[in-house]
Amino acid sequence: MERHPGRRVSHVLSALDDQAFDAAMTDIGLIRPADGLALSRDIRQRWPQTSVVVVTGRHPESALAVPQGAVFVAKPNERRLLLAFCTG
Repeated sequence: MERHPGRRVSHVLSALDDQAFDAAMTDIGLIRPADGLALSRDIRQRWPQTSVVVVTGRHPESALAVPQGAVFVAKPNERRLLLAFCTG
Protein backbone atom coordinates (compact mmCIF):
# COMPACT_ATOMS: atom_id res chain seq x y z
CA MET A 1 0.00 0.00 0.00
CA GLU A 2 1.41 3.35 -0.99
CA ARG A 3 0.83 6.46 1.12
CA HIS A 4 0.54 10.03 -0.11
CA PRO A 5 0.12 12.26 2.94
CA GLY A 6 -1.35 15.69 2.35
CA ARG A 7 -0.64 18.49 4.78
CA ARG A 8 -3.36 20.75 3.41
CA VAL A 9 -6.79 20.09 1.97
CA SER A 10 -5.69 21.78 -1.26
CA HIS A 11 -2.81 19.27 -1.56
CA VAL A 12 -5.18 16.34 -1.10
CA LEU A 13 -7.64 17.64 -3.70
CA SER A 14 -4.82 18.37 -6.14
CA ALA A 15 -3.43 14.85 -5.72
CA LEU A 16 -6.88 13.36 -6.35
CA ASP A 17 -7.20 15.50 -9.49
CA ASP A 18 -3.84 14.21 -10.73
CA GLN A 19 -4.31 10.48 -10.15
CA ALA A 20 -6.80 7.86 -9.01
CA PHE A 21 -6.61 6.62 -5.43
CA ASP A 22 -8.27 3.53 -4.01
CA ALA A 23 -8.82 5.13 -0.61
CA ALA A 24 -8.45 8.37 1.32
CA MET A 25 -8.33 8.74 5.08
CA THR A 26 -8.99 11.94 6.97
CA ASP A 27 -9.25 12.96 10.57
CA ILE A 28 -12.21 15.16 11.41
CA GLY A 29 -10.04 17.48 13.49
CA LEU A 30 -7.99 19.22 10.84
CA ILE A 31 -6.30 22.56 11.43
CA ARG A 32 -8.83 25.36 10.93
CA PRO A 33 -10.27 26.45 8.57
CA ALA A 34 -10.07 22.90 7.19
CA ASP A 35 -12.80 20.43 8.08
CA GLY A 36 -12.31 16.67 7.73
CA LEU A 37 -16.03 16.01 7.26
CA ALA A 38 -16.26 18.60 4.49
CA LEU A 39 -13.19 17.05 2.87
CA SER A 40 -14.72 13.57 3.07
CA ARG A 41 -17.98 14.83 1.50
CA ASP A 42 -16.03 16.53 -1.28
CA ILE A 43 -14.06 13.37 -2.02
CA ARG A 44 -17.21 11.19 -2.08
CA GLN A 45 -18.94 13.62 -4.47
CA ARG A 46 -16.03 14.30 -6.83
CA TRP A 47 -14.36 10.86 -6.77
CA PRO A 48 -17.07 8.32 -5.89
CA GLN A 49 -14.75 5.43 -6.79
CA THR A 50 -12.40 6.45 -3.95
CA SER A 51 -13.19 4.84 -0.60
CA VAL A 52 -13.13 7.27 2.33
CA VAL A 53 -12.24 6.49 5.93
CA VAL A 54 -13.10 9.18 8.50
CA VAL A 55 -11.38 8.94 11.89
CA THR A 56 -11.74 10.84 15.16
CA GLY A 57 -11.21 10.30 18.81
CA ARG A 58 -13.38 13.19 19.94
CA HIS A 59 -16.90 12.44 18.73
CA PRO A 60 -19.15 9.39 18.57
CA GLU A 61 -20.28 8.44 15.08
CA SER A 62 -23.90 9.20 16.00
CA ALA A 63 -23.01 12.87 16.52
CA LEU A 64 -21.43 13.26 13.07
CA ALA A 65 -22.71 13.66 9.54
CA VAL A 66 -20.37 11.11 7.98
CA PRO A 67 -21.03 11.05 4.22
CA GLN A 68 -22.88 8.11 2.76
CA GLY A 69 -20.39 5.54 1.54
CA ALA A 70 -17.65 6.68 3.92
CA VAL A 71 -16.47 4.47 6.77
CA PHE A 72 -16.16 5.83 10.32
CA VAL A 73 -13.37 4.54 12.57
CA ALA A 74 -13.04 5.71 16.17
CA LYS A 75 -9.60 6.39 17.64
CA PRO A 76 -7.68 4.82 19.09
CA ASN A 77 -7.78 2.06 16.50
CA GLU A 78 -5.65 -0.77 15.31
CA ARG A 79 -3.66 -0.51 12.11
CA ARG A 80 -5.01 -3.84 10.90
CA LEU A 81 -8.57 -2.48 11.15
CA LEU A 82 -7.70 0.50 8.96
CA LEU A 83 -5.90 -1.75 6.47
CA ALA A 84 -8.96 -3.98 6.27
CA PHE A 85 -11.12 -1.04 5.21
CA CYS A 86 -8.60 0.11 2.63
CA THR A 87 -7.94 -3.29 1.08
CA GLY A 88 -11.53 -4.42 0.95
